[in-house]
Order: sequence, then structure tokens, then C-alpha cells
Amino acid sequence: MLTGTGMETALLLIAAAGAGLVVLAIPRATHRVARLGFGAFYVACGLFNLLVVIPDAAAVYATFAGLAWLPATAWLVQEVLAPTGTVFLGIVALGELAIGALLLVRDDAAGRFGLALATALVLGLALVVPWPAALLNIAIAAAQVRLLVALGARQHAPSRRLPGPRAASAT
Repeated sequence: MLTGTGMETALLLIAAAGAGLVVLAIPRATHRVARLGFGAFYVACGLFNLLVVIPDAAAVYATFAGLAWLPATAWLVQEVLAPTGTVFLGIVALGELAIGALLLVRDDAAGRFGLALATALVLGLALVVPWPAALLNIAIAAAQVRLLVALGARQHAPSRRLPGPRAASAT
């Protein structure tokens, strides 16, 4: 039986696989639900970072450096991010809240921009989080790219409406 970090790793891998598979299969009718779900996810992540992670920033940086998946990642966390204290984590949290708000409120180009920012954020964070979380971030990014492509295609698709009655032409 898995315990401690082994259990956390297994759960993250399962979640990463599930997130990737479920969202990659999003039918067109549920694009809005997926966008709203990602919006709620980012608001929740931002609040979690503000309320739980930032007060314990030193321990978070130490954990991330200890579980780094690349030597350069450990160096980046220890030498670049940790000295910033809560500033970097605060920027991430506020960014997540802003992205979440865009995804929850906007269903246009601004919403797609929020989804693109979210994808860049999770890919960037994949460099500094422990490897199981990095895999989850990559799966989330893949799902977001899939949704972004689908939303962009929907914006540029021809209208399916039937033409209305035509005005009588003067001949």
C-alpha cells in the first residue's frame, strides 16, 4: 500500500491522466462547461496559494527544491525564487485569480486570451514544481490547448443559420 509521497505521486499521476483524457474528449456542447470549470479551478488555486501556500513560503520552496526533477530546477527554486519570499508566490496567486476571472466572465477573445495565459502559466510552473505536479501541469496544458483550439475553431466556423426571407428584388 502506498503512503505519504508515494500515495501523493500516484494520485497526481492518476489525476494527470484523467484530466488529459477527459478534456481531450470534450464534445462541442460542453466547451462552455470546460471553460467555466477551468475558471473555477484557477480561482480555487489562487485562493489556495494566497491562504495556504504563501504563509508557509519557505517550506514550499524547500520542498520544491528537494523534489526538483532537474538539477537546474533545484537551482532555480533555491537561488532565484526562494530569495523573493512571498513575492513570486503572490504574483502567481494573483495571476491565477485574474485568469480564473477571465475564464468565468468572458466567452470571447478575452476568454481565449485567459486560456492561453493559463496554458503558459502551467507550462512555466511545470519547470519549478516537483515532477508529479509537472506531469499534471503538462496534462492540464494539453487539455487547455485542446479547448483553446476548439473555441478558436468555433469562433471562425461559418454560421449554421438558415438564410432568412429574402427581400423582393426590384427587377
